[in-house]
Amino acid sequence: MAPQVKSNATSAESVTVTEASRLGVSDLVRRASQGHDIVVEKHGTPVAAVIGLARFEQLEDLEA
Repeated sequence: MAPQVKSNATSAESVTVTEASRLGVSDLVRRASQGHDIVVEKHGTPVAAVIGLARFEQLEDLEA
């Protein structure tokens, strides 16, 4: 069975590190490129995010 990607109130999807590994980088990149923000959790704590380039550029502009 494929890992389930959970959505939370902020519209970001969340996956555990194990689920992210099972999904694979290609699937995470595909989702991010389609506008989905993905938060990767380890033991229930957010530790990383996968975001598309457009979102990354928006964040860079905000920091400038």
